[in-house]
Amino acid sequence: MKNKLTEDKQKIENELYLVKIRQDFDIEYARQKIDLDKLHDEKTLLKYQIDSTERIYNRLGIKEIKINQFTGDSKNTLASVLPQMGYALGQMSTANQ
Repeated sequence: MKNKLTEDKQKIENELYLVKIRQDFDIEYARQKIDLDKLHDEKTLLKYQIDSTERIYNRLGIKEIKINQFTGDSKNTLASVLPQMGYALGQMSTANQ
């Protein structure tokens, strides 16, 4: 009985030690990542953004992406409404199929 308790105690201590090692690793990894992020300038940050976006879209498995180009900040011109109308018409034709 005493031997079983000793084994259980040792097992729990080992598990706690592994948890502590994992936490220490996670903290050090986060520190290093923050230090690395501090080194980004404007160009490398833009490239990182583009690469991250590419990774996200690759994981989603999207086969086709359509980009609407909006003109200016004005919402009152016909040119700013056309892309939205095109999207709405595309959605309506997809829904009818």
